[in-house]
Amino acid sequence: MSNKGLPSKLHTQTSYDDNRGGETKVMKKSLSVLVATAMVSSVFASVAFAADANLTTQQKLDALIAAGIFDKDGTGNGSELDANMSREQLAKILAKLKDLKEVSGTSYTDVASDRWSAGFIQAVTKATPMLMDGVADGVFNPAGDVTLEQLATVAVRALGLQPNNSGTVNGNVSDWAKGYVATAIANGLLGEKADFTKPAIRSELVEATYAAKGVLDEQNKPAKASIKSAKAAGVQKVEVTLDRDVDTTKATFSLKRGTQDIALDASATKWSDDKKTATLTLKDVKLIEGEYTVTLGGLAADEIGTATGTFTAEKEVVKKLEFSTASDTIAKHSKARVQFKAVNQYGENASLNAGNFTVNTPGFSSSVTKDNTGTFVVTIDTTTMSGGTPQPGLTVVPVYIYENDSRVSIQQNFKLGSEPFVTKMELGEVKYPSGKKSLSAIGDFVTIPVTLFDQYGNPLAYDSTNNYNQNVFSTPYTQSLGTPEFGDFSNTGFGELKIALVKRVEKSEDYTITAQIGGANATTKISITSAKLATKIQFGTPSSQFAEGDLKDIYVPIIAYDADGNQLSADDIVDSQNLPRINIQGTNVKDAKGADLSRASIDTTGDHKGQIHIWEVTGKAGSYAYLTAYLDSTTGNNSYITLNQPITKSRIPDKFKVVTDSAPKTLGGNSDLKVVVVDQNGDQLDQMTAENSVNYQVYAEVTGSGGMKVRAKTDGVTAVDYGVGQNFTISGANIRDFNQTMTFLGGGGAAGQKIDLKLSLQKLNNEGKWTTISSLTKSYSFIDKDNETLSYSVSNPTNLFAAIDSSILSADQKNPTTSVMKKKIAVTAKDSAGNVVKLPDDRIVSVSSSVYNVVQWGMSGSTGYILGNKPGTSKINVVYKDMKGELQTASFDAEVKADAPAIQRVTNDSIATPTATTANGYVNAYQFMNLKLFDQYGIEYATTNINNYSNVTGVYYEVEGNSKVSVNGNTGALTFSSPLVAGDTFTLKAYAAGQVKSTFVRIR
Repeated sequence: MSNKGLPSKLHTQTSYDDNRGGETKVMKKSLSVLVATAMVSSVFASVAFAADANLTTQQKLDALIAAGIFDKDGTGNGSELDANMSREQLAKILAKLKDLKEVSGTSYTDVASDRWSAGFIQAVTKATPMLMDGVADGVFNPAGDVTLEQLATVAVRALGLQPNNSGTVNGNVSDWAKGYVATAIANGLLGEKADFTKPAIRSELVEATYAAKGVLDEQNKPAKASIKSAKAAGVQKVEVTLDRDVDTTKATFSLKRGTQDIALDASATKWSDDKKTATLTLKDVKLIEGEYTVTLGGLAADEIGTATGTFTAEKEVVKKLEFSTASDTIAKHSKARVQFKAVNQYGENASLNAGNFTVNTPGFSSSVTKDNTGTFVVTIDTTTMSGGTPQPGLTVVPVYIYENDSRVSIQQNFKLGSEPFVTKMELGEVKYPSGKKSLSAIGDFVTIPVTLFDQYGNPLAYDSTNNYNQNVFSTPYTQSLGTPEFGDFSNTGFGELKIALVKRVEKSEDYTITAQIGGANATTKISITSAKLATKIQFGTPSSQFAEGDLKDIYVPIIAYDADGNQLSADDIVDSQNLPRINIQGTNVKDAKGADLSRASIDTTGDHKGQIHIWEVTGKAGSYAYLTAYLDSTTGNNSYITLNQPITKSRIPDKFKVVTDSAPKTLGGNSDLKVVVVDQNGDQLDQMTAENSVNYQVYAEVTGSGGMKVRAKTDGVTAVDYGVGQNFTISGANIRDFNQTMTFLGGGGAAGQKIDLKLSLQKLNNEGKWTTISSLTKSYSFIDKDNETLSYSVSNPTNLFAAIDSSILSADQKNPTTSVMKKKIAVTAKDSAGNVVKLPDDRIVSVSSSVYNVVQWGMSGSTGYILGNKPGTSKINVVYKDMKGELQTASFDAEVKADAPAIQRVTNDSIATPTATTANGYVNAYQFMNLKLFDQYGIEYATTNINNYSNVTGVYYEVEGNSKVSVNGNTGALTFSSPLVAGDTFTLKAYAAGQVKSTFVRIR
């Protein structure tokens, strides 16, 4: 190619300064931007044509051939990559690269119109802008060589780039071509060469074309992705082609047949390397005749152009039948078998049923089935023949098969051979539990189809013999897999291996399964995922500090991880495989049973499941409690762990803490108050050490005027009412007796009266006198209703169960005033400052329901209740008296539902420490546990109602740790073989609504 081959004028968008004989700064800037853009485009071109130093020239040529730009005819291949490149070859490649159509005719005397390259030469010379030109008027020189600088020029023009006339080229190059060569090198179209005037070889054309294709793909890429085409690619496969690449981690597809959604298996979607073509797999269904619509989604709205594409699916049709064995001999057996393959229009094995085929074996009985690998099998009884006796080596068994719809057929005569024996085995696709791709949970199992072949290459029936020599083993060896079984587990008449996971593994791994059956062997792989098996443990933060003399519940969490770093749940930690592997030791502490720490110190039920339960600290202040834990079998770091917890000084009372505050005012109603004692660490103090128990007390003074009182349980059991001037003291080891709810009783008061409760935390000094270290005063005032402005409200118990209409309740449980499922209507009040004013429960005058069939009501004195009857909504009308005796009205809507009550929440006390006298009087587990259950309607079931409503609560009880205590599992009734004494311990458990609640009991 001479300079004649260049266009007379380059079409650029840059400006030239003719007076300076070179490009202006504007031109240089524009060119640098163009070159940079082209380079970026080249780097980020589609995967198939991106600049990739790892691809060989041959691999790039193969990609260009696959793209239809190169072909083996006339372009060179293999060793011809070293051959020179002709001008007509370059013309063809340019035309294909630019997607130009061949142009008929010829413009050159040396190119006949019927020459193979004529259409391509016409296309590139007639293109706008022109890509190639003749070497002289009317002369193209199609077989002439192309130099490297000419190749660079044509490539730069094809990409619409600008020649960098100021660029530097290291190598011999013609003046006219310097700018083109510089741009080609900068864009990766050519590498550095010593001489650019020499002929280019075909490998250099491949490299330049490959790079140019990447740039062109990026330049021509639409701004938005659209579905270009969609088609059925298989019975369960749809191929969708987009007009540009997309983010395959975000792009999704949906499929419809008419208005019916067709399920797709998203995990099975396969993308082409250039991220433009997706092959979708239908889930559990096949394509049938009809029009389908596929929709692109998952991307941002501004990233999608045409989101839908349609295609018409055809009915599956068998195109070809063929026998699967090359042998012409069949064994003598009552279940001799021959495999055959049916190929559909997609080139797949047909998904049709065996019933779609008919087999004819004249003289012999036969049938068609489909084995557990999806292969069609003809089973023939070759031991019996009509009209004679089958003779091996002499008898011919004709087999004729046809597909019923297409009538495609196949026929072959088989010679009768001897009785079969196993010579070969194949293992089919491993089948994991539904939705899984590996074994992970104990009890998971795989089934592996087994096909045994006889000496003629035909499959053997599973029950061809009653005694197969079989040996199955795994590599690497593992005890986590149970003994493999060989049997017909699918009940199809074909054999399978069944292998179950009996222990979880410590790390995820693929295992090679080698099966040896009847002298043949085969291997496959199964995947076992490490799931929920502890391979690393840590201590969590203890629930409390450790103090000398502690007699309290302290819990130390165990945090465990499997080999993949997944944290295990409490249930996982205490399961049958993990718990036996965890070893616990401790110094200066005892567990809840008074024993040294061990695996048994880990709670296996209740709110602290999976945690070490410590009850007693035996070490002295200033020393440490040492805890260690390790796994019997470890893989990884930190499976042997220690915790050194400092032991502080003995716990002593420090101050009061208000848990539930009382209301400040009353008009005769009661108000609860809960105050607890906390120690110097801010923890609630329930149990004091022996040496401190004689030094501290809580002293309560009740002062004021009138008849109001304070109700308290000074012994933790019996409630006593204390009026003005009646003080009480709580002392001794069990400060827990104070840490309970007290109640201000307003019923005995009158306007202007007031009661004050002053609580003093006191310490015995060296002189034998009690000194106050912390105090708290709470007041309860009886206000004057005539001089207070009150605002009233009525509670709205709207969520009711249709109890009266229910069959799960007895007749006496359907009374609106006594049923536990009733809802109380309460009147509440606030003063002008927003303070709660407690009212007596005798304000209700009447209650009525607008729909009696939905809600019924009842009155007990001046307290009103409602109870659901049948599902629906009813307006509840309430008449009540305000504190001045005037009648007021209120109304609300109550909804009744038919959903049977179900326990949603269960609560209990974690520890009970009654005295021996009190405990021997308990007759039921709930008394120790303070057990309460709550359903979805907010109903609380406690004390005797737990058993009375057992068809709702469904509690089951257990007792552990003391042989003298037994419990009725259904009723919770307790039996003591001998009286409980101080120091006795045991644990009560209540199972309800899938929850387990535990209470540790220590008798004092």
